[in-house]
Amino acid sequence: MKTILCFLLGLLTIIVTFASASENHYHQFVVRTKSVKRLCKTRNILTVNGQFPGPTIVARDGDNMVIKVTNAGPYNISIHWHGFRMLRNPWADGPSYVTQWEWFDRDPMSLLRQTQFTGAPPNVSVAYTMNGQPGDLYRCSSQGTVRFQVYAGETILLRIINSGLNQELFFSIANHRMTVVGMDAAYTKPSNTRVLMIGPGQTINVLVTADQPPGRYYMAARAYQTAMNAAFDNTTTTAILEYKNRPFSRPILPVLPAFNDTATSTAFTSRIRGLSKIKVFQNFDVSLLFTVGLGLINCTNPNSPRCQGPNGTRFAASINNNSFVLPRTTSLMQAYYQGIWFLHCHIDSHLNWGLATALLVENGVGPSQSVIPPPPDLPQC
Repeated sequence: MKTILCFLLGLLTIIVTFASASENHYHQFVVRTKSVKRLCKTRNILTVNGQFPGPTIVARDGDNMVIKVTNAGPYNISIHWHGFRMLRNPWADGPSYVTQWEWFDRDPMSLLRQTQFTGAPPNVSVAYTMNGQPGDLYRCSSQGTVRFQVYAGETILLRIINSGLNQELFFSIANHRMTVVGMDAAYTKPSNTRVLMIGPGQTINVLVTADQPPGRYYMAARAYQTAMNAAFDNTTTTAILEYKNRPFSRPILPVLPAFNDTATSTAFTSRIRGLSKIKVFQNFDVSLLFTVGLGLINCTNPNSPRCQGPNGTRFAASINNNSFVLPRTTSLMQAYYQGIWFLHCHIDSHLNWGLATALLVENGVGPSQSVIPPPPDLPQC
């Protein structure tokens, strides 16, 4: 017996099931603030249709979706799709300032200076969540801890999504092995592991067999962080894998790697392999070399509010074409998506620092390789 479960280390849950034929789906999302209570405090957060995490989208490969988003909240937002092929139609991809823009009456240079004032990342969070709940290791959170019920002997499919903006995470289930079978909407060769390392925006599908003595077992996640002297949330979020008919036993906590255990992270990622070999193009038209720099700059006045790095330094980031260390690997990408596409770091604070660019893919030969016109109601820049 196999069961599909999906949960999110963050904000939005998507469960994918299988239908018998291609279908059209219509969804209307209203984004607005809602008052919620977590960790003994009440806060206003952005929700989708009043839900946290947001509503479920059920679809299969080949289906068509029409999604209308209304922003009823106090902030500018964009809906940015990952993993969807939008051939010849980049107008709904959603990254800010690429296919949509904001209107404001402030001096743009003052806005730029404001965003670059310190170079520091956002404030460190106080909790991670699974399906919107921190778990019972945090204060005032035991009643809301997410529970998944299973029968002894059955195999479940977990779809795990790290929707956190700024943190890679280790994930494990006490006393249970996981078999990785897919990552980022692609099947992989089965790989057995006791711990996952999952990056921001990444999805991993794993099979788990309930082969342990009936009881309650924690699913747990905590940060993987190797940056020296950088502040991060060093707490653990949990959900519970609960064997039916044993709901009152004390949960067992898994042993998670140390927060800076690079060896475990590398061992996990190095075992992931695709189902088939990829044909690598031997001849290419354009060669681009990007050197990404992220570091610290000494400050003449360490007490300045601009200098929030370690020992009174300032954070800085850059992308340029000069390199003092020759890269040991090469990434190839075929330009077959016409239009403008956002290329960015998946850690949100790095994106805000400027680790992003846009790829402008020109039209090819004939209508099938040309961008369709924008919709008539697309706002003009």
